[in-house]
Amino acid sequence: MTPYEKLKSLPNSESFLKPGLSFQEIDAIAYGITDS
Repeated sequence: MTPYEKLKSLPNSESFLKPGLSFQEIDAIAYGITDS
């Protein structure tokens, strides 16, 4: 499990994000970047 996945699994994890930022927005950025 990555640190990001762990953060998402915590209760009320959205409360740790900056105001106006959501996991949906972060996921769109993260999954748009590859390791290659």
